[in-house]
Amino acid sequence: MWLQSGGGKSTVLKLLCRYYDLDSGQICVDGMPIDSVTQSSLLATIGVVPQDTVLFSDTVRANIAYGAPYESVITQGDIQRAIREAQLEAFVDSQPDGLDSDVGERGLQLSGGERQRVAIARTVLKGTTTTAASIEA
Repeated sequence: MWLQSGGGKSTVLKLLCRYYDLDSGQICVDGMPIDSVTQSSLLATIGVVPQDTVLFSDTVRANIAYGAPYESVITQGDIQRAIREAQLEAFVDSQPDGLDSDVGERGLQLSGGERQRVAIARTVLKGTTTTAASIEA
């Protein structure tokens, strides 16, 4: 969703996640009205990537792996798939230590777009079927 500042991106995300109820109309995900499922089951299928993503002072790999479900085993193949789907390959390849490159305190050594792509890779590992990102136009 590409809208100017104040265009309603955050409101749409809040409606999609059922933080607000609709006064009229209907929102469907994969053809199913979202008000016909519990909020917790809905949120389990949606990965939200906020506009201002904060990373941990750690490696690119650790920040991506953070998205994995609790107690799951993450393979190198899982990480590579997440990198591909988040279109992070060129960034990782450009880093001197690749996936083991440090992102700096709160990820500040990365651009805002690179931080968002790391967060998108997290949602890939989470296994969500829908990813919603709030990106400033």
